[in-house]
Amino acid sequence: MRCKSDGQLQRGKRSEWTNGNMPPTKEALMTKLATQHSEFLREYAELRRVAAVMETRATCADARLRELSVRLEERVEDASDERTGRIQELTQQNERMHAELAAIRIELVDRSRVIADQSCRITELEAELDRVKRSEEGLKAQRQHDQQQIKALRSSIRALERELISSTTNRR
Repeated sequence: MRCKSDGQLQRGKRSEWTNGNMPPTKEALMTKLATQHSEFLREYAELRRVAAVMETRATCADARLRELSVRLEERVEDASDERTGRIQELTQQNERMHAELAAIRIELVDRSRVIADQSCRITELEAELDRVKRSEEGLKAQRQHDQQQIKALRSSIRALERELISSTTNRR
């Protein structure tokens, strides 16, 4: 199995390996998959933590923005010449908070997409790991069967050797 340039997995027979080599061993593949799985889990946990932090920041910024909006509306109603400068300052602060909140939301959406992509990749890796485990179990069963056949063949060879020895001694 190898990855195409578009990231999709390609499945094939041994003769389809592009580098001309035999495919990696099941143990090597399982080790690689387990390592990738661990890395993806760590990345997934980090992305979840960052998403939680970003959500908290967005919530705080939203609450602060509402508070500032209310304060601004109250001040506008009671505006006087000496408060005009403060109203402008609050308006600018309000606009900055809006911009920051929008940026936080965009980043949160981007992080959520990354988390979703990582979740899909983890699911794919888990499925691949399950396939490898099933394949390994099949190989173990085949090996046991082969060992039983080898024992049976050895017994047959010994019986034939005894028969040959006995027929050779009988001819004499």
